[in-house]
Amino acid sequence: MDTRQRNEERTEYDPWRLLAAAVIHQAVQELDHPERSGDSGRSTAAQDQAERVHTAREFLAGDMWPYAEMIDLEPDSATLTAFCRQHGIKRD
Repeated sequence: MDTRQRNEERTEYDPWRLLAAAVIHQAVQELDHPERSGDSGRSTAAQDQAERVHTAREFLAGDMWPYAEMIDLEPDSATLTAFCRQHGIKRD
């Protein structure tokens, strides 16, 4: 079955699509506002923050595409390209 055909068959409220969007959104939030996310309250908060930002950057650079395909996000979209450029992300 063609990917485009599969995407057309999904409904707007497909839980897998919502999960894919949430995963991508969380990674974007980690980069845009690292001080707001994942407050662990531990003494290594700065180290945790740096690790979350690194993980988010790696995810958005490569592992994001199966999720992006699920929500019909095109790899060459202007918004995504600008965001990646702004955060120094080189996509695979």
